[in-house]
Amino acid sequence: KVRRAISGGLGLNGVRDEGPDLSLLDCIMRHNDGYEVCRRLKATPETRDIPVIFLSALNEAFDKVKAFAVGGIDYVAKPFQVEEVLARIEIQLTVQRLSKLLKEQNTQLKEEVNFRQQTEEQLRHQSQDLANFSYHLKQLHRLNTTSYNNFEELFTDYIQTGCEIFSFPTGIISEVVNSTYKICAVESCFDFLAPNTIFALDNTCCAEVVDSKKTVAHAQINKIIPTLSPTVYWKPKSYFGTPIIVNGKIYGTLSFSS
Repeated sequence: KVRRAISGGLGLNGVRDEGPDLSLLDCIMRHNDGYEVCRRLKATPETRDIPVIFLSALNEAFDKVKAFAVGGIDYVAKPFQVEEVLARIEIQLTVQRLSKLLKEQNTQLKEEVNFRQQTEEQLRHQSQDLANFSYHLKQLHRLNTTSYNNFEELFTDYIQTGCEIFSFPTGIISEVVNSTYKICAVESCFDFLAPNTIFALDNTCCAEVVDSKKTVAHAQINKIIPTLSPTVYWKPKSYFGTPIIVNGKIYGTLSFSS
């Protein structure tokens, strides 16, 4: 599609309205000559990237140099061959398309690099957090004391840190006595999961942890029915639990679920 303008002013208005892929300018036009129109195009952010080819009867070296100085990319002297002009236009349009494509690819590449750098930084922090949590978890396993005073306060930070690392909304430190499971400290949005709440051990995922005395993880588990109330159903999707060993015996469990 080609749009014709009989003056420099009309040409500028047309460029602002249409946003052409390329502009052909005559050096000699009414009101504003081609040089002035080109200057204005190159001075405006929205139009500065539009390639400009000059067509003119002026054939002096000075005129050609001036055309390139104001931002023209090519200069065709009159009289000209139509085939030559079309070929030059096609070349510039191809260059324009490739240049636009290159800019888009560079922008996409920068976004991908920034995203990768942010991801790597997040992974680095998560890795450090996980290493710290692993260290504290090992310390918890090696706990050798018979004093359980303020036990839940001492290890509440394990729950908060673990919930952040594993992205689990629920974390529990429990005490296991015979077949009962007592919550000592908890981070959860469920009201029925509260400190000092007692469940039957067999109705919790922690039964497997206690029986095996090993860390247990499940990506998908079945429902757990608390004995506190038969109408309450807790259906976590995933579970991670590890035993708390005191003096070689299981004191309780540290678990996370979602």
